[in-house]
Amino acid sequence: MTTISCTQCGYENELKRVYCHNCGVKLDRSSIPVENPSPVTLKKQQQHLKKMTHPYNGFFVGGKRLFLNTGLLAIFSAALIQTVRPPENAPTGKKRGELVDAPQIVLILGDAIATHTTQRFLISETDANAYLGNTVKSRKIELPWSDDALKFDRVFVVFEEGLCRIVQQYSFYDFPFYLTSTYRIEIKGGKLEASNRGGGIGRLPLHARLMQTPEIFFQGVWDSLKNEKRLLDKMQTVEVHKGSVLVVTKADAILGR
Repeated sequence: MTTISCTQCGYENELKRVYCHNCGVKLDRSSIPVENPSPVTLKKQQQHLKKMTHPYNGFFVGGKRLFLNTGLLAIFSAALIQTVRPPENAPTGKKRGELVDAPQIVLILGDAIATHTTQRFLISETDANAYLGNTVKSRKIELPWSDDALKFDRVFVVFEEGLCRIVQQYSFYDFPFYLTSTYRIEIKGGKLEASNRGGGIGRLPLHARLMQTPEIFFQGVWDSLKNEKRLLDKMQTVEVHKGSVLVVTKADAILGR
């Protein structure tokens, strides 16, 4: 049987139709023979039974899935712990009264330039941090957004061979956290250039490509140190070494130009 006849109009319809294509009357399909389904093999029965009794199968299930989830949770927890830890070699924060004898680096740089002679002098990491603690804190640091819960606490530096790490400490609801940006500093074309070499949150390192968003937190510090940068632009060389910075003045440098 390849067609089914309509009892109303006699039109021969295709077997798959339920209603007559000609008059729309519901067709009588009782005369169509029922095809016997293909016999189910023992193997298919076993597979079906296994699927019903063990619906979850594969590598990432059961004990293996638990192991994977536990591993991911451990990695996430370790990363979270690293973000809240202070960076290594972080100096102890000092109160304003303890920084009264901090060297006036901006005056030292200005006096060196005013001599119009080549001079070489070192700025130690300790002196630099004392100066930053005494100076930057007193200047207004613009945060990326206004939020009473977020507060700028301090900024300090860590000098390594060829690199300067600038670390900012913030408080979020009085809970401290640290943002680090690492720079390679050098004089190029009569200007001090600081190229980013990465950074971190707490002790969690971040690649330089991921520092675009955290870098907005450092703009306020850079803006507050514009006078210092203007003086460093006039230097012949600025070399960062472990624990100190070597500054060499130009013989023909004139302050204010």
